Amino acid sequence: MEPQSADTSTGAAVFRLLFPSSKTGSLVGKLGFVPGAKVQFDYPTQGDECVVVIRPDPAPQSPNSQSPDGSPAQQALVRVFRRMADELGEPENGNGSGCCCRLLIGSGQAGVVIGRGGKVVEKMSQESGAQVRVFPRDQIPACASAGDELIQITGDFSAVKKALLSISGCLLDNAKVDTANSGNSKVSVGSIHGTSMPAQVDSVPHRGFVSGFNAADYQSRSYSSNSGPDNSSQRMAMEEEVVFKLLCHHDKVGSLIGKGGSIVRTFQSETGASIKIVDAAPDSNERVVVISAQESPELNYSPAQEAVMRVHHRIAEIGFEPGAAVVARLLLHPQQIGCLLGKGGFIINEMRRATGASIRIFPKEQNQKSTYHHDDIVQVIGSLHSVQDALFHITSRIREAIFPMKQSYPNFGVPPHMSSFPEMPPPSFRPRHNPTSPGAYPSPVGFHPGMDRSAFRSQPPDHQSPFSHGEHGGLSHMDRVPYSYGGERPGHGPAFERSSPRAWTPQGVSSGNLRETGDANMGLAPRSGSIGSGSQPPQLTSTTIEIMIPQAFMSHVYGENNSTLNQIRQVSGANLVVHDSKPGSLETQVVGLRGAMARTRSSSTRLRYCNPAYYLKRPKRLALLFIAFVCATLIVWDRQSLVREHESRRLYLPALNDLIYDLQEELSKLNEELNHLKTLLEDLPNGRASEKEVVPDDPIDVQRREKVKEAMIHAWGSYEKYAWGQDELQPQTKNGVNSFGGLGATLVDSLDTLYIMGLHEQFQRAREWVATSLDFDKDYEASVFETTIRVVGGLLSAYDLSEDKLFLDKAREIADRLLPAWDTPSGIPYNIINLAHGRAHNPSWTGGESILADSGTEQVEFIALSQRTGDPKYQQKAENVIVQLNKTFPDDGLLPIYIDPDKGTAGYATITFGAMGDSFYEYLLKVWIQGNKTSAVKPYRDMWEKSMIGLSSLIRRTTPSSFAYICEKNGNTLTNKMDELACFAPGMLALGSSGYGPDESKKFLSLAEELAWTCYNFYQSTPTKLAGENYFFHAGQDLSVGTSWNILRPETIESLFYLWRLTGNKTYQEWGWNIFQAFEKNSRIDSGYVGLKDVNTGVKDNMMQSFFLAETLKYLYLLFSPTSVISLDDWVFNTEAHPLKIVTRHDGKSSGVTSDRPKIRLRGRKEGRP
Repeated sequence: MEPQSADTSTGAAVFRLLFPSSKTGSLVGKLGFVPGAKVQFDYPTQGDECVVVIRPDPAPQSPNSQSPDGSPAQQALVRVFRRMADELGEPENGNGSGCCCRLLIGSGQAGVVIGRGGKVVEKMSQESGAQVRVFPRDQIPACASAGDELIQITGDFSAVKKALLSISGCLLDNAKVDTANSGNSKVSVGSIHGTSMPAQVDSVPHRGFVSGFNAADYQSRSYSSNSGPDNSSQRMAMEEEVVFKLLCHHDKVGSLIGKGGSIVRTFQSETGASIKIVDAAPDSNERVVVISAQESPELNYSPAQEAVMRVHHRIAEIGFEPGAAVVARLLLHPQQIGCLLGKGGFIINEMRRATGASIRIFPKEQNQKSTYHHDDIVQVIGSLHSVQDALFHITSRIREAIFPMKQSYPNFGVPPHMSSFPEMPPPSFRPRHNPTSPGAYPSPVGFHPGMDRSAFRSQPPDHQSPFSHGEHGGLSHMDRVPYSYGGERPGHGPAFERSSPRAWTPQGVSSGNLRETGDANMGLAPRSGSIGSGSQPPQLTSTTIEIMIPQAFMSHVYGENNSTLNQIRQVSGANLVVHDSKPGSLETQVVGLRGAMARTRSSSTRLRYCNPAYYLKRPKRLALLFIAFVCATLIVWDRQSLVREHESRRLYLPALNDLIYDLQEELSKLNEELNHLKTLLEDLPNGRASEKEVVPDDPIDVQRREKVKEAMIHAWGSYEKYAWGQDELQPQTKNGVNSFGGLGATLVDSLDTLYIMGLHEQFQRAREWVATSLDFDKDYEASVFETTIRVVGGLLSAYDLSEDKLFLDKAREIADRLLPAWDTPSGIPYNIINLAHGRAHNPSWTGGESILADSGTEQVEFIALSQRTGDPKYQQKAENVIVQLNKTFPDDGLLPIYIDPDKGTAGYATITFGAMGDSFYEYLLKVWIQGNKTSAVKPYRDMWEKSMIGLSSLIRRTTPSSFAYICEKNGNTLTNKMDELACFAPGMLALGSSGYGPDESKKFLSLAEELAWTCYNFYQSTPTKLAGENYFFHAGQDLSVGTSWNILRPETIESLFYLWRLTGNKTYQEWGWNIFQAFEKNSRIDSGYVGLKDVNTGVKDNMMQSFFLAETLKYLYLLFSPTSVISLDDWVFNTEAHPLKIVTRHDGKSSGVTSDRPKIRLRGRKEGRP
């Protein structure tokens, strides 16, 4: 029984309920007529359940037919279920244990019912009160079809009814969407012609659509030829199913299918063929793409062959590298191999010669691991273009075996075992490779069936070969067959590196009134090499002409002293021999032997153009010849001038560019020295050098700074005592946990904080652990983002502060283990990588997508690593991400949080400055600062300014207190929600405001101060004075906490630090001190610091996050320190608060870093504001 889940032609669902076979008789008697639907009982050959199929009545329904029980189809479904429940003793008003409804659906619809993460089915259960379960395929009953899945609904009658209506409504909506996407496609499922292949299609887990596609999802509209009169009955009798089977590596199946099956459906819609992907054997790494179509010998177009070309081009396009060989593998029945081989392998050898591709046949005995080991494998290897040519001719031969062709004319010169080529045009789809490529495949041999032969010039078959494509050939019109090679539709494939034959034309020899002709090679040849093609005259290898001349006229042939005969030999180039034909005959034979016939006929006409007398008698031609000579002279002279000018530029421009670049370098150094001298002059009172004046600290700042330092000592001491060397401390249970794979996350994260606070003994103990115990060879699935910002950033910061090369070596070691994550088609990295094996992937919950913040927050660390090691690979990998995103960067600079790592483009998802989006925007600004704001990093600043336009569009204000906040965006809808993570934005805006003009700078600084006030009130609005994880905003109520935990986050304190440094306003110090006191009161315990499970009740959790030591306490310490401590003029903080030295970049070249790039520099580059 075939699966019936949706009628895609109408968009109406077909519902299938399971019912005990033993009770169907009484059910049929009670059911009677069901309005709006037709009910069918399908009795299986095995099992004790039958399938009750409810099909909607195709008759149009009135507009008022909608009721609370849904559409007419749903009403019929409920009516049938009510009768089934009564028959099973589960009446609508019964008080039994409950009802049970079992529903069969296609595997392609299971995901619609389940939803992402099971949210849809969970919502249905909650709203209806019934229990809804989706059983796996191995638990479906015997009466189900292959690919079906079972939904079971249990509960009381009203709850089951409500759930049934929800599920059926979901299926109805899905059927309508499928109809809109597939046009007028009709579902047809059945066995594949000529094979024992199962009808079930492989369940391909692919991003963007529900896994478990059913065969019905891959059917296309049936194709019928519309040429000629309507002989439908005759055509149906002659139709055969043409089947081709391509092998596809399982890694490429998802990209071949496309999101939601879009690519396969497009191929089916455009070609008219059916495309199925069949389950592979457990030990096979290939899937079988089955392409089939109903065709007839009268069909001028092969849908199946067209689909083969498109599918193979799509497979080859995935992961294509220029210069790499392309492979195509087809499965053929052993009986079809003979039509490819030919007698003695003649045909396959001609195919190899003509296409330049390697074609090999592997018999079934060598294919035991293949799913279909009853078939032989045909493997084609070569360039993409040659492989496509070979595929076209292989499929043509197979199709020819199915439909024996009739010759329009005799096939001269073709061996008896080699039949003529199929009388059909080649496929219309071929990838565009270069603009000079022929506009169409040359047509194969013969006329198109149904074509008016009177359009061609009539010629006797013994005077002209039917294979000639020249202007004198009988088939010259065939080159005008309207099947485009690539000009009518854009091609997306890689460029071909060489031209390749488009078709093979058996060579023929024009037959005239010659007694004997030379030998000509027969078989398959490129069009360019065929005899009689184009406008070139034929070149015969040897020709013998015998002319019988009466003896009376031989004196005129000889001339005086054989002068006439010698002149004929000289002019024609032929070797003339005169001899008597027969004894006593009155005739003499003159035999000419030499060269080709064409030369014999045309030598005299060519020689006359070399005779000056020819032009003296024709003054117009002489004038044209003179004009052509003058033009040619001018062209040659001008070309030589251009060559000389080019040579001079080639010799002198590099030297000039080098000189300009050196001058720019010298000017930069002079500017740096000048700034240094200005600093010294400021320190010279009365012309005498003295120590730089030390500005005394505010006593309150000193006292508060020491309090923060004591908090760091308490936190670090607890970590040393209870969790030394482990990732994080659990203070309440006094033990450590390895939440980051055992990389010592808290220790590495705290190195620079210990150094800045002057805790040198603690720093040295941590340094010894890094030297002796830090090991990255761990079989652990690490987050690329977290490992980069905490470990790579922490080690680089410790190196910049202490200049200890140990930290740089360790940073390089872990970065090398992270690099394989960037090996994706687009360069957008995967977010998870195994540190031991280098296998990278994305989290399953993202649907295969990369996260924006995780992929766009490695630039600062990897650029710094390349600058300090001299190895550009880290910077290239990280900066390529920004290059790819900038290609499709929107005008408002706002990107969704999910990015496709294959295409490098953003999909439809949430836009936020909170979780999963925040640090991408932060690093656009900080890379610009890290490069000292030069023109080399100006593109980062440009992208960031676009993003700030987008941020401004998301700003809203509350009532009555007018708190400014940043909304989240879903499509065109704004959500009045803001994460505490987004409280980094005030500091970012303040830091970036200096790059604007006066008016814009003031506007963005004012916005930063407004947002900081909102974030500070996140803390002040709770009983514990600590902020929750996120907040919601309602009209008239200002703000309310959403997720109420606090895990010691630093973002608000970070913004207060930047605002105090940039404005000098001590209010921000007071706000920071209030937050620190709240941490001391609510989070400090004897064995460290903990977060709160609820900021309203103060209930504590059991985790001291590593960023509490790396960020929160560091920013608090710097908030009460002089501005000279980690000056913002010399340092830039990564997103984990690890300070890195600013290094000036010039035109893509970092100071002090050796580059392999040539020293040619563009003019007009200027260093930005220091």
